[in-house]
Amino acid sequence: MSAPVLLTWLATRNDPYERVKSGGEFRESPGGRGLGPTLSLLVDPASPYANRIADVVVLRQGGAEAEIHNRVYNDLVEAMAQLAPTVQLHSHVWSHDNPTDHAALLIGCELLCLASEGNFGGGRSSFICRLERQPCIPYGC
Repeated sequence: MSAPVLLTWLATRNDPYERVKSGGEFRESPGGRGLGPTLSLLVDPASPYANRIADVVVLRQGGAEAEIHNRVYNDLVEAMAQLAPTVQLHSHVWSHDNPTDHAALLIGCELLCLASEGNFGGGRSSFICRLERQPCIPYGC
C-alpha cells in the first residue's frame, strides 16, 4: 500500500498559517506565524502524519466563495513549496452550497476517494480525512 493521502478542507481562517480573520492577514506573534491545520498535520514533529504523506487533496469552495478560496489556496501552495516541497497538492472544487453540511461532505469525500482509486502511487490508497480542527479520520478505499 502506498503512503496515505490527506483529504482536507481548505481552512480560510487558518491555512496555511493562522489568520486574523477568514482570508485576511496572517496573525503575527512574537514567536512567528502559527501553523494552520494542514501544515501542522504535515510538518509538525508532534503530528503522527509528519513526513508520511506524499499527496494532499484540498477541497475548496467555488461559486460566491471562489475568490477567497483561490487566494488562500495560493498561499498554501507557496507555504508548501517552502516547508513540504515533496508533497503534491491536488485541488478539488467543492460545489455544495453549505460547507458545514458534514453528511454531504462525507459522502462527497467517499465518492472522491473511490474515484481516485489507484491515482496515488498506483495501488490501493488509504486516505486520511481532516474536515475540521479535529483528529483525522483514517479511511481506506
